[in-house]
Amino acid sequence: ITHLFCAAGTGTTAAGLLQGIHENGLKTMLHVVPVLKGGEFIADEVLKYTGSIRQLVLHTDYHFGGYAKTQPALIEYIKTFTSQEGVLIDPVYTSKLFYAIDDLTTKGYFKKSDQIVALHTGGLLGIMGMKDKFQF
Repeated sequence: ITHLFCAAGTGTTAAGLLQGIHENGLKTMLHVVPVLKGGEFIADEVLKYTGSIRQLVLHTDYHFGGYAKTQPALIEYIKTFTSQEGVLIDPVYTSKLFYAIDDLTTKGYFKKSDQIVALHTGGLLGIMGMKDKFQF
């Protein structure tokens, strides 16, 4: 795995993943997509637990206004992604994660030989709080 992606609210999942990467001597880069505005603090949180953030990349531009916030583009992305991929994603965490990966791919961030893994951490109940936006 060249690139491992996860969404983050507090950074603890990212800290555990990065610790595992370090302990196993992997060359994998951990990409974290903070789901809240001002997510730069996550690097400090991860550092507290791991002692090193040398393989950590933060993508802080995909919060869509902040924690549990959405914008029309994100709602449309969720609808399209779910219908095309058959995988449910929520508006709080996983939609922002997959949106970031798709956007970075479109922008040519990755090499053709890169192996990209996205960690879907659940959160599907978050979509029920916004069901009016999805016309269930």
